[in-house]
Amino acid sequence: MAEEKEKSHARFVERLKFWEGLLEFASKKTQLHAGRSPTKDNLIGGPTDITGINLNYVVLEHEARVEIWIGRGSGRAAENEDIFKRLFDQRQAIEHAPSAADRPKPRRRSTFSHR
Repeated sequence: MAEEKEKSHARFVERLKFWEGLLEFASKKTQLHAGRSPTKDNLIGGPTDITGINLNYVVLEHEARVEIWIGRGSGRAAENEDIFKRLFDQRQAIEHAPSAADRPKPRRRSTFSHR
């Protein structure tokens, strides 16, 4: 029990350090994450400049990803779907944009998802 608790604590400390580095790096690129604080949680998210569009960083044991959360609100499913389709249609351009050179290359094919 104590060993498991120690492993859990070490994981939270490691994750906190990761978030500190990521947020520092991101702050040099964009103000979208200004005011965000590192956390022991596996997700940091927040709104973009576009209403109903959020960005989430997610870190798991062997995987990390960025999610675009599309949620314009109740009764606006068609609008959410339209935003998703427009992003999906530009997927190749987004993934190969010049700023992509700053990002690590994905180890597997990236996927889009929406709700």
